[in-house]
Amino acid sequence: MSVQQIVHQVLDKIRIHDDIDGRPINRWTNPDILPVLPKNRTFTTKAYVSYWISGAVCASFWSMGSSAIANGLTAGQAIGAMLVGGVISAIIAWLCGKPGIKYHLGFPMMSRVTFGMFGSYFIVVLKCFTNFLYCGIQTYWGGLAVHVILAAIFPSFHRMKNTLPASANITTADLTGTIIYMCCFVPLLLIKPYKLHKFFMFSFFGVIATILGMFIWAMAANHGAGDLVAPAKKLSTGDRAFVFIQAICTVCGSFTGSSIRHSDWSRYAKTPKSPLLGIWLAGPLALTLTAMFGVFVTSAARAMYGQILWQPLSLLLYIQKTSYTPGVRAGTFFAGLGWFLSQLAVNISLNSVAAGMDLTSVLPAYLSAKRGGLLLAFVGFVCCPWNFVNSPGTFVTVLSSFGLFVSPLIGIYVADFWVVRKCNWRVPDLYIGDNRSVYWYTGGWHWRGFVCWLGIIWLSLPGFVTAVRGTKIALAWTRIFQITFFVGLFGGFITYTALCFISPVPHAGEHEDYDWASDPASLGSSEKESDVEVREKDVGA
Repeated sequence: MSVQQIVHQVLDKIRIHDDIDGRPINRWTNPDILPVLPKNRTFTTKAYVSYWISGAVCASFWSMGSSAIANGLTAGQAIGAMLVGGVISAIIAWLCGKPGIKYHLGFPMMSRVTFGMFGSYFIVVLKCFTNFLYCGIQTYWGGLAVHVILAAIFPSFHRMKNTLPASANITTADLTGTIIYMCCFVPLLLIKPYKLHKFFMFSFFGVIATILGMFIWAMAANHGAGDLVAPAKKLSTGDRAFVFIQAICTVCGSFTGSSIRHSDWSRYAKTPKSPLLGIWLAGPLALTLTAMFGVFVTSAARAMYGQILWQPLSLLLYIQKTSYTPGVRAGTFFAGLGWFLSQLAVNISLNSVAAGMDLTSVLPAYLSAKRGGLLLAFVGFVCCPWNFVNSPGTFVTVLSSFGLFVSPLIGIYVADFWVVRKCNWRVPDLYIGDNRSVYWYTGGWHWRGFVCWLGIIWLSLPGFVTAVRGTKIALAWTRIFQITFFVGLFGGFITYTALCFISPVPHAGEHEDYDWASDPASLGSSEKESDVEVREKDVGA
């Protein structure tokens, strides 16, 4: 047998096969990027509320209020920045989630429309690259939760000696916890996305009980919040304003990473109205309350222990270190369990599963949402994410940098779908990989989208580079970097809209629905699909 034959057999073995519905799989198509079947649209209003709360109540947003205080804001200003960032994230989730509600399609198809059939590859990979880092960070914090749980159960684990050098930036116990977290996290990636709503509802109760429990404990133990954590730096009025905006950018840079591709989840909506309560109320409210409780608990902990413990899991570990009584062990066990569920939920909802679905569009014949999620989890772990969370300052810089590349995309996507195309897509053309497709543009690349994206991101690059290196640069470049999210968001929207006005996009206003009659999985269910489409038209575009 020749090498070519062996390679051919191996590739044939690893090809994706749809043994359940028999949907088409080829160079541009597989079941994970086709319109969601009516039977798989299972997410109700309760499911979306649970989804958003599970994603917002996590260690990242708990820590952000304290991170903003470390940069010079007061407690009230920090919480206000979280609220503004949450509302902006909700607006973006609605604007970018509408394609999922209307066409039952996700982020990769938005990218094909806006950046071309081949151009979408670059955008999807770029977006998933940020998820590699986020997935790794959440995995590390999940490992800390496991550390808390095991230390509460086993005194020997609590006393475990660290055998790793200081340069590793992680202890033996934390690494053990991270590995165990991965062993629990990976099996969840094998569940179909449309079946995950039950897990989100289960984790919802766990994370709510956790933040309320820690808040009540801190207020009772310290007899109140005490003096709210004072700003770590003295800033002028102008500097404080920019730090406030930077705090908003930090929230948006992390949360809008999921909002920009909310269509990956909104396409599973049981009805067009199902996602609304979660987007407009649950997400912003949960994010703000999480950050607020984080500030209050951090303030109370400072009064009790004499230092600022801005990371909730680090606080639990510190409590175990200072007082290892039966009551403390029980309390930290349940708190650790709640944060463990939180880290599982946020990693599934905002990182691995969604990114796995997106990676599917790059190699539809060989990648599925399941395989993509597993790949993301593996890369997120081996990138040693604990190196990114050594201090609040570094944490903010890393998160802010994501907005540099993502925020122009948000403006471009919103302009393309709502202004240029007026919510109209020719869905069948999304699966044609040649010049017969209106989304082929020039050799599969839409030059307008890339010109606008490249034209905006360079404005923030000087400030980003100097922030990472710790060097100085002209104040104007620093200011631009501090508000990089808004520079990208509005810059991308305005430049793309203007460019498409000067050079109109061909076939931009044309509409054509997916041909359900040609889909093998839709046979026998055409009446149900028709009913769904009628309901959507009644709601409106």
